[in-house]
Amino acid sequence: PNLAHINLTAIENITDLSMSSIAQNCKNVKQLIVAECDHISDFGVNLIAQQLKGTLKVLDLGDCRRITDSIFDYLCYYCRELKSLRISNTRITPVGLFPALATLVLSSLSISGLPVTDILLRHIAY
Repeated sequence: PNLAHINLTAIENITDLSMSSIAQNCKNVKQLIVAECDHISDFGVNLIAQQLKGTLKVLDLGDCRRITDSIFDYLCYYCRELKSLRISNTRITPVGLFPALATLVLSSLSISGLPVTDILLRHIAY
């Protein structure tokens, strides 16, 4: 498929296997919204990052409770073209977010529900 935008918000059955299928079969995806999909983990993000490197611009992982700092290992390495990232209400920590802020050139970042500190806000501001 030649899909550029996929929105799977709150679909209960979306898993890392689903992410694998998207990564293998939808090579032109620029925007992937999988917010509120509780069965997606860092492994699924790794699959997406590897297969959609160079094309993925927008990634919404908001309210995906299994997402941790490990996603930045993949996103910072494979997805340098990423412009918008929503990681609200995930298990991301400020310590995990610091390297991403130094590597990714984001124009939009949503971190509501995360443990935001003054130090993190200073990193975001620079």
